[in-house]
Amino acid sequence: SLAKYPLSTGAEFKFGIIDGGFNGLEAWLDENPKWKEKVTYINLRSEGRTSDGTHGFKVFQVATKVMPLADFVLVEIESKNDQIGDILEVLRKKGVYFASMSLGSRTYMAGHDPSETWENLKLLNKYQITLIKSAGNYRRSSHFFEYRDEDGDNRLEFAPKPPEKETLVEYNKVLFAKNRRPAFNLSWGSE
Repeated sequence: SLAKYPLSTGAEFKFGIIDGGFNGLEAWLDENPKWKEKVTYINLRSEGRTSDGTHGFKVFQVATKVMPLADFVLVEIESKNDQIGDILEVLRKKGVYFASMSLGSRTYMAGHDPSETWENLKLLNKYQITLIKSAGNYRRSSHFFEYRDEDGDNRLEFAPKPPEKETLVEYNKVLFAKNRRPAFNLSWGSE
């Protein structure tokens, strides 16, 4: 677990967590009042509804151990592709340059059509936000496989073969904010 290795973020670092449910957050903040000033919760669900889901809250709890000095902007959303621009705009206005999105929907930031991916990457570039997109929610069905070169172009595919007439996913593009020092910390379990 990365929680064993805290990141040195500094006291003014803001990290965004985008998820579909933060149920449990309010009670946790009541039990941990020192965090109340360090956490901003924003609900982008239609009509202000909330979810009973706890996934985002659990991600937040781990993040507080990994980045104990950081401030957090938690954004609760619905799983709709057309919401990404609104999400990034809100994060940018709150001063967030780095955020995680670990929703259960495999199509949220990418989908099967590469044009969707490029449009979303353009938005990330526009707002200068580095988005960490986790595929862990679908580890058994989306990336638990042997790497292979299905189309014979000497590049390994990072995803199983998509439906007919779709493009294979052969690369991950990473965008960085200008004049900021990039750093990667990758880890995985034994499975």
